[in-house]
Amino acid sequence: MPISALPPHLQANNSVAAGRGTDWDTGLMAYIPQHWFAFGPNATEIFGWLTLIPIPYKFRFAHFKFWKFNIPILIPIKWTRIVFPIPLPAKWRRYPVLLFGFNVQRWMNAHDERRLKIHDYKNRFQSSLFGKRKHLKVTMEDKDVEHLVTGELTNLEDFGPSPIQYWSAVAFQVTWPLHAAFQVQWGWSKIHQSYKRKIFSRVGWRWDSGDDYHNGPSFFFGFTFN
Repeated sequence: MPISALPPHLQANNSVAAGRGTDWDTGLMAYIPQHWFAFGPNATEIFGWLTLIPIPYKFRFAHFKFWKFNIPILIPIKWTRIVFPIPLPAKWRRYPVLLFGFNVQRWMNAHDERRLKIHDYKNRFQSSLFGKRKHLKVTMEDKDVEHLVTGELTNLEDFGPSPIQYWSAVAFQVTWPLHAAFQVQWGWSKIHQSYKRKIFSRVGWRWDSGDDYHNGPSFFFGFTFN
């Protein structure tokens, strides 16, 4: 998809990871152009190409540290790709629609300016397909503001369900653009107000609320959020 779907700070680092702990920071993916997998509301082009298979064609040696040893390995630094033969619309909706979910309490707005904890959705099945819930009891937290505010919210028009549900021991969701996420957590920490252990899996087009775009198709399974 077009590079304009990415936020400006990722456009500048499109084919090289922006740093450790950021998107695309693994040795395998560090040089894959990120816009190949980017869809979103900020795209200026009309159409783009869906990447099916990225293919490396140029490599260099790097060192992988294992215990006390530095092991030389080949990592890819140049890629080409196989795309879906029919172009797709490049401009996608900003907020995902919750098709079906359970215990989906954490909702975000664009650029993570505000975070919601929806108390009415705790341990409940929900869908946005059968009318919008109104007067929800929520706890709101604004970005860079330390205090929390608990009250009622009229609607969720400017929010979307986060793929990451910090406060839910068991949660799953299926959203549109098509993405499915599942998690199991245990070992609640009162200090951090989150769980210490988790199993997390997702597949499809993941909504990145902080960077305001959708990333996919992709798959993840592991013991941390992704």
